[in-house]
Amino acid sequence: MIGIVSRKDLLKGALADTDKKATPIATIMTRMPNILTVTKNDTALYAAQQLVIHQIDSLPVMDAEKAIGKVSKTRLVQLFVDTFKNE
Repeated sequence: MIGIVSRKDLLKGALADTDKKATPIATIMTRMPNILTVTKNDTALYAAQQLVIHQIDSLPVMDAEKAIGKVSKTRLVQLFVDTFKNE
């Protein structure tokens, strides 16, 4: 993975004084090593803490050097709801 595009990246790109239709995504994406990631063995609690601490919406899930998925605020809230709705 060399980069990721977030909603914040798109908003910054939209505010830039450039031709929006011709702007390469590489010019607005967040590049490594500035991307936070989690591994498939990290806990849901750890992922949620990272989202809150860093005020981001999702994290790529990595297995070695390969992205295998992502965890988002929505998925973590769904886990929370599913866990506590039957208590």
